[in-house]
Amino acid sequence: MRALHGTQEDYLRALHERFGDLDLSGLDVVLDCAHGATYRSAPEIFRRVGATVTVVFPDPAAVAAIGANPLDPQTRVPAATAGRAQGRAGLGPAR
Repeated sequence: MRALHGTQEDYLRALHERFGDLDLSGLDVVLDCAHGATYRSAPEIFRRVGATVTVVFPDPAAVAAIGANPLDPQTRVPAATAGRAQGRAGLGPAR
């Protein structure tokens, strides 16, 4: 496997072209990026459209509390909701 340099910026540019009119200025967003494929690009595109972003990642204590699979769909929404509550964000996971 090899890195494709520049692809992240290409992806962000395409997203910004598509959603550039979206103005999230003044909105606090908490993103549960875990170890997902967009852990770098998701926070960046939200920032580019004006949001203040807090990124939540599982630390060892969270993994111990939640289990070996922090990506389990049954635990992701509660974890992200808790992060939203702690960060007093204006945008978080849909229920």
